[in-house]
Amino acid sequence: METAIDAASKNNIDLFLSTNHGNFNELPTVFLKYKKFFTGIIHQKEKKFNTKFLSAIKHVSNLNYDKIAVIGNDTPNLTKEDISKSLNLLCNGRAYIGPSKDGGFYLLSITKNDFEKIADKDFLNLPFQTGKIRSSLIKLLVKVNVFTFFLGEKHDVDSIKNISDLVHLKKIIIRLLEAMVVNRFRKIRCFCLNLIIIFTSLKKFKISFHKAPPIAPSF
Repeated sequence: METAIDAASKNNIDLFLSTNHGNFNELPTVFLKYKKFFTGIIHQKEKKFNTKFLSAIKHVSNLNYDKIAVIGNDTPNLTKEDISKSLNLLCNGRAYIGPSKDGGFYLLSITKNDFEKIADKDFLNLPFQTGKIRSSLIKLLVKVNVFTFFLGEKHDVDSIKNISDLVHLKKIIIRLLEAMVVNRFRKIRCFCLNLIIIFTSLKKFKISFHKAPPIAPSF
């Protein structure tokens, strides 16, 4: 496992952590081990969920990355094969969605050109944090002639009652890095990894999950 992680750093893939925190030192120690694999932090200051999502993608797009993937941390059964499949299609310019059983989605991969076909106003008006978000996003993509492929439907974690620690987050990071190594995605220029974390004290933290696409919520 460690060999796969070390090898991932040699691949031409940039990772960004989308969070309300300004630097890695404010994150749980479990992430310090993976700090070297991230290109940087997308420091989100917006209060509303929809503006957070949009600003994170625009941040990466403005850095001239032409392919963007967004992965959430609330689907612990996401596999490296799932990630690999979506990235293969993304490298060929195809949009991809990983649907969750609650009507949301745990993965979105899309090219910069396709995302820019969507008007900001239309994107912000999507019914985020509801069970209609995925179907509404698909309709919007079809409207601008962007047709999507799909991963298998999965359960996501929507409550602190379903998880007690950061094990699932760590697994998703590792699977993501393994997928990079196995497939050597040298064509893809960017990967957005969005982790949802809320601190309650210096020694304790909790994880907050929302019925919505995977992007960092308010801390």
